[in-house]
Formats: sequence, C-alpha cells, structure tokens
Amino acid sequence: MRLAKLIPASFLLATGFTMLVAAKTRPLPLMTGEVCIFKFEDKNSNGVQDPGEPPMAGWNFTVSPGGPTVTTGPTGKACFSMVPGNYLISEQPQLGWGSVGPKHVHVIANHKTLVTFANTRVM
Repeated sequence: MRLAKLIPASFLLATGFTMLVAAKTRPLPLMTGEVCIFKFEDKNSNGVQDPGEPPMAGWNFTVSPGGPTVTTGPTGKACFSMVPGNYLISEQPQLGWGSVGPKHVHVIANHKTLVTFANTRVM
C-alpha cells in the first residue's frame, strides 16, 4: 500500500512533516538564447544603417568558444541558438572591405541578442 494512503496529508501538514514522493524524471530542456548577427554596408562610416545602406549577404562569422561558423543571408542576418554564456564573434575579412574587430556578446536564456557589424569599402 502507498504511504500517501497510510498517512493523511492533514496529519503531515499539522505536524510539519514532509513527504518525499518518488516520480519519474526526464531531462530538462536545454535553455538557450538566440544570437542574430546583422551586417550592412556603412557608406558614410557612422556605424548606423542609414537609407541606401544595404544589408550584406555572404559574410562568414565565427563564434568562439565552441560556437558555429555562420554566413549572413540575403537580409544580412544570420541567427542561431547558443547556451547562456560569453562569446566572441569575429567576422572573416574580405578583400576590399574594412574589417570590424571582434565583438563580445553575453547570451541569456530565452533572450534574443542582436550584434551589428557595419563595414565600409577601402580604396
């Protein structure tokens, strides 16, 4: 016979006893946060996307430690999930473009973090 049937809950509450109940367990879902990289051509070098400054597709970024290498799509974005923590995002330079240094990002579970890279052409 189960212990819960032998000892009424009212007795347990009145006396301050607690009852441990064995239950089937399953792994908790992995908590992640979303990171979105956005890249655009910064024609006037002000660090802000102004009208006429297009998104840049086909740029590769590396996330370390232990993160993926991602490539921006037609909208200039690349989004992915990461476990909470601190990461460094680095773009892979391309000939004819000024490179933006790596950026630090802090990923928080159930939050979205946008990291913007603005690049200008070099002559």
